[in-house]
Formats: sequence, C-alpha cells, structure tokens
Amino acid sequence: MTISKLQIKREEAGYSIDKLADKAADKLCDAGHLELVIVRIERGRIVCPKPRKTYEWKALAKALKCKVDDIWEEV
Repeated sequence: MTISKLQIKREEAGYSIDKLADKAADKLCDAGHLELVIVRIERGRIVCPKPRKTYEWKALAKALKCKVDDIWEEV
C-alpha cells in the first residue's frame, strides 16, 4: 500500500491522526469528522472529486503549515 502525501506530512510533523484532527478542528468542522477524513485519505478512499475546494483539505493543510497541493494527490 502506498503512503499518502498527507500521511508523510503528518508523520513529519510528529502528529498522530487524532492529534492532527484536534489541531485542524474549529467551529465549522469537529475533530471527530476530521479524524474520519484523515483515515479515509490515508487509505486512498478520497470521497470528494475536487478536494482542493473542500474545507477539510484546507483545514488540514493549515494545521500542517503547508499548501493543499502538498498533501493532495490523485487516487
């Protein structure tokens, strides 16, 4: 199984999945939802056809201090 760009960035930052979810969470998107999103992305089960435009990708990139392009990839 291939390691996703998100997983690489997350591990480089020293975050567990739940820690990254907590860091990215805010009023619009809770940590539980983001945790599920991270798991799906890292397993290659991206649900959104245009991830650059979703709030979740932007929140994760912000938490990792990178651009969405740094964590997003075609599946």
